[in-house]
Amino acid sequence: MIFEYAEKHAQSKTDESELEKEKLALFDSYMERMLARRVKIDRLETELKSLESYVDSEKYESRERVF
Repeated sequence: MIFEYAEKHAQSKTDESELEKEKLALFDSYMERMLARRVKIDRLETELKSLESYVDSEKYESRERVF
């Protein structure tokens, strides 16, 4: 009976370790996606500012903003 308990305990430790590894892998994947989104958002904001400055530099007769 003691050996069965020890075996189950060892198995649960292994399962917990594997579970922690899976949690870390999921978290790493999540952080990579968030970083990629942040980079994309930064790039789009830069492009938007560039377009806004281009539009502002052009002289339109109606003086209406494009955006």
